[in-house]
Amino acid sequence: MLRLIGYVDLPRPESGPFDHAAVCLTTGQVFVAHTAADQLEQFDGVSRTHTRSIPGCVGGSGVLYAPEPEWIIAASRGSGQLLVLDAHTGVVLRTITVGPRPNGVVWDPLRQRVLVADVEAFEARCVDPRTGDTLNTVTLAGRPRWGVYDNTRDCYWVNIREPALVQGLSARDLTPVATLPLSAHGPHGLAFDPLKDRLMAACDDAQLVVWAFADQSIMVKTPLEGPPDVIWLNERGNRLYMAIGQPGCVQVVETASYTVIETIATEPGATTLAFDTKRQRLYVFLPVSGRAAVYEEMASSGISLT
Repeated sequence: MLRLIGYVDLPRPESGPFDHAAVCLTTGQVFVAHTAADQLEQFDGVSRTHTRSIPGCVGGSGVLYAPEPEWIIAASRGSGQLLVLDAHTGVVLRTITVGPRPNGVVWDPLRQRVLVADVEAFEARCVDPRTGDTLNTVTLAGRPRWGVYDNTRDCYWVNIREPALVQGLSARDLTPVATLPLSAHGPHGLAFDPLKDRLMAACDDAQLVVWAFADQSIMVKTPLEGPPDVIWLNERGNRLYMAIGQPGCVQVVETASYTVIETIATEPGATTLAFDTKRQRLYVFLPVSGRAAVYEEMASSGISLT
């Protein structure tokens, strides 16, 4: 169902990991945190050519695309900063100190703010990217990982590694609004499906846990090939893509039944991917070979690619 259409060679100052990535849907430009090189890589996902390396993202971690201002926002975990970039040119517009170790970043499209989850302070803070002001700060229940914005409830959901739970925070002022316990170890990647009103947490004990808000409970746990990391939801195709570094694969889960429908071998340590919802392209980042694999959803899978 996913067809490999090519690779993008990325600079290799040294071998090592990539972290999160995001796609500018207007242009198809892809930005990935090249953690080993302390920089971001930008490439054209349409022509599959490297555009530029963007320095200054020390220990790069979270990356997101903010569509209305056309920004890319990246967490520089090593410098305690956020980088705000023009999503078309890759130019750094400003840096914002948010320290000590920002990691997960979540975009609030309603207020055009960003939530930053810190893996050293165990805090979440709400930041205005235009001014650099920190608007609110809250202490989290434990070490945070990834987070998502829930437009149905106007809140953020943040995965907490231990105790294993998802913490809900009001997007208005970060007031805690809910705690969702997960009977699985180490929730990591997180996605929200607004059509089905469900949260999907990929957990370290090689399980996908699905929380259904209608029942206020876990509705299913799907076994996986290994501990998953980054996940992306394809709402149009009813698919969830999960990067699994060991043994090195991408697993595709169909979100009607939450069963694995495809497993694609990648390479060891390939824990990061990004999905272009407009062009139906999946980018998988390969740290050993220093490139990105580009997959496309085939029209025969029943997904309209126009």
